[in-house]
Amino acid sequence: MEKYNSIAINSKANIYVYAKGHIPLMTMAHCPMKNNFNGSCKNCNYGSDIVYELQSGQKLLLDRYKLQRCYFRLKNKNIVDCVNYLHNSNLGLVIDLTE
Repeated sequence: MEKYNSIAINSKANIYVYAKGHIPLMTMAHCPMKNNFNGSCKNCNYGSDIVYELQSGQKLLLDRYKLQRCYFRLKNKNIVDCVNYLHNSNLGLVIDLTE
């Protein structure tokens, strides 16, 4: 069975809105485990409970994706859910299915 990470609704739309899930804010080119926690690729100390906290107090989640190399993505801790609000619009909706 094929696994999907997201789904796009209204494929004829010219504009898509991130309608549900944690909004990705940044993809990191560096490894935060190496830079902040003295980690290494061989002995990666990544855990899914790592949170970046901004000076404002806002908390961001850190996700690791391992392909040929790891890359990390910061995303908003709060889940966006505006599917019902946007469902009858002419906008395309992108729904994150990894949540």
